Amino acid sequence: NTEDILSKILTWNGDGKIILAIIQLIEDSVNIQKDPSLAAHGRCILLIEDSIQYYSTYLLLLYDEIHDFLESMLSDSLTEEQRTLRLNNSPVLLHAQDFKTGEKLYQANKNNIIGIITDNQLGRGLEKTTRAGEKLAQIIQKEKPDIPIIIQSSEPYAEDVPHIRFVSKKEATLALIIKDFINECLGPREIIIKDTNQKELYRIKNIKDFEDAVLSVDSTTLIQAASHHLFSTWVRVRGEIDLAEKIQKIEKEIKPNADLRKPLIDLLEEYKYTQTQTSVTPFERTSLA
Repeated sequence: NTEDILSKILTWNGDGKIILAIIQLIEDSVNIQKDPSLAAHGRCILLIEDSIQYYSTYLLLLYDEIHDFLESMLSDSLTEEQRTLRLNNSPVLLHAQDFKTGEKLYQANKNNIIGIITDNQLGRGLEKTTRAGEKLAQIIQKEKPDIPIIIQSSEPYAEDVPHIRFVSKKEATLALIIKDFINECLGPREIIIKDTNQKELYRIKNIKDFEDAVLSVDSTTLIQAASHHLFSTWVRVRGEIDLAEKIQKIEKEIKPNADLRKPLIDLLEEYKYTQTQTSVTPFERTSLA
């Protein structure tokens, strides 16, 4: 709860951004409890760590990557209202300093969690929990196998647990490993469309790029990209849930030699028209010619 957040102790690592991280952590804690839309459709990253030094570092890493991710999300031409909507869909961070609290946070938000970073054992002396991170991760994997989980620990760990990644806290590249994991959880910032020879054909960074790509690439390449749900996944992480669900429906119903270009363009036209209702920007129909 908010009282627990306010009582947290963080380490000053010489980076003033820690103040912003503290404020953001408090805001996330309040918002996840009070905002029904965030609780229903928000995206959460769960951090379970009791070391002040490590969770202070992780908070900075997490919020840095979330901020960069938001910058890419706002690269489209948006009205102030649309910008606010995407900012409101910003991923939130949940932090627990013990496994009991971590499990409670998981149970309360399991449909919204996009990634979990956990220690393997917390506490000291008689209160030390051994391999509890592995046990919790295995429980979560059985229920939600698609949630990425990384376990980091100062102690030796098992490397043969399927579908769960381990990293030593003594690893020299720990920060880079955690950053890569966070970006994996957040989802793709861009789509790279390649041909059968893996040559890059198109790089999609915003909705306008998406529309141009749909009009430009050949049908076979378009179907191949859609069959891997590249489009709906990318649109969803940008906070455009309704558009993503409509695209996903098209992706699931793909048939060989199907005309995928027209239904996608129709959806994007509908999306543009809806967006321009609150904007002075004139709506322009896209031509397939």
